[in-house]
Amino acid sequence: MRTILEYVKKQKSAAVTNMAAKKTDYPELVTLSELSHNSFEEVILSRFAPYYNSSYLEICGRLGITPSKSKSRIAILANIIATGGNSGLDTSETEEFRKSGIRLKTITSFSNGRVKEDTSFENIDYEEVYNEVEWVDSRLYELFTSRFLFVLFQQPEGESQKDFDLDNLQLKQVFFWTMPPHDLETAESYWENIREHILNNEISPDFFWTKAMHRKFHVRPKGRNSSDLAVNPNGGLAKKYCYWFNSEYVTGIIKEH
Repeated sequence: MRTILEYVKKQKSAAVTNMAAKKTDYPELVTLSELSHNSFEEVILSRFAPYYNSSYLEICGRLGITPSKSKSRIAILANIIATGGNSGLDTSETEEFRKSGIRLKTITSFSNGRVKEDTSFENIDYEEVYNEVEWVDSRLYELFTSRFLFVLFQQPEGESQKDFDLDNLQLKQVFFWTMPPHDLETAESYWENIREHILNNEISPDFFWTKAMHRKFHVRPKGRNSSDLAVNPNGGLAKKYCYWFNSEYVTGIIKEH
């Protein structure tokens, strides 16, 4: 259905219903042989299994790849494992992830299990939210009802928080997750707050949910710099803000698994 929707959005009034079925240009992540023995999710999880309790540097060595110093190196490594060791393939651009809307999210935590950082999503499209009417038709609903693949890297047991080092983090947990209905109810209130203030031209942290409110989700900046602005549907430009999961919310998700 996502593929059909992409086609209709692109073609608009030129969309037809008798189009011949065509194979997409997106590469496949798993083979028919793998699927003949296991489900898609089982195949993906099995790719991570050999690396449990191994550190970032150890996994790089076993995969024969050069360790990176990038801040996103944990996410890059998780993507390589998920694709079966293909460093040139991005899971978000594979047929299975695109069609099912699966989103890979890497999480880092301290040795006590507390998640180190909040989890970010895409920037808020103010024009899109301005024109949305129903929660179930909103972009945020689509994002939050996605199937998530969480990949957790954690500090070794007993290591202090001040010694937090990405290179030493160990792969601890990998699981698929979908937001439960009671959390989606909170997410709806979150969206309503954002939309109300965009309609009122109140695009500012003074009006949006903050992390200090402890409501599972919050809004905060994610622009590259102060001059990185977005179109304001009320006129002019506005500072870019992003959807976020609170770190304590993600900590709770991980503990449940």
